[in-house]
Amino acid sequence: MDITANRLHDWVETEKRRKRRADRRDHFFYRARGIFYFLLVATIFVFAFSYHMQIQTAAAGSLAQVIKKSSATDSLRQKSLNYEKEVDDIAK
Repeated sequence: MDITANRLHDWVETEKRRKRRADRRDHFFYRARGIFYFLLVATIFVFAFSYHMQIQTAAAGSLAQVIKKSSATDSLRQKSLNYEKEVDDIAK
């Protein structure tokens, strides 16, 4: 009976150690993941700050192209309306 109690006690202690080790490992990876996310966000901010002018120039260029296409479409629409009006005037 004494040997069985010792084995049971050893088994319980071993399980406790395993659980503590697993908890420490989980806590370590949780902290490492948090540090990784922080470094990723910090890297994105540093990149954006460092290349602020290039990003702004590229965005302004893209916006200018969109506005140019939009105004080109408006001018085509206006020309189309003018032509339609001329055709209507001739038909009267």
